[in-house]
Amino acid sequence: MSAYGKLGVCLSEQGDLNSAEAAFTKMQALETRSPEASNGLATVALLRGNLDAARRGYLATLGFDAMNVAARRGLAVLAEAPGGSPAEALRLCQEVKSLDPAAADMDACISRNRTKLGGGRDN
Repeated sequence: MSAYGKLGVCLSEQGDLNSAEAAFTKMQALETRSPEASNGLATVALLRGNLDAARRGYLATLGFDAMNVAARRGLAVLAEAPGGSPAEALRLCQEVKSLDPAAADMDACISRNRTKLGGGRDN
């Protein structure tokens, strides 16, 4: 991750979303197809409650990095938000688990969304 990416993450964690957005925007200007930049901007949008912009950002990442786990994780968070789709969340969590078998947190996501869909653990 570049210095701008690290800065953006730190600023996001500190709650300085305007500065985090500026860092990720600068990073994206330097490397237009940077998954870290597009995911960072999507995460800033998510933290601001702009779910449509967050979704667009994560989908943009998958447009040029189809195997990106972080974008799928972000989309899973969106799918689990109120008004979201448990079926979509389940699919995304299963994809993350398939791409990253060590992602133990995805087991809970898979179970939670199977339950929401009425299928329990066997669905």
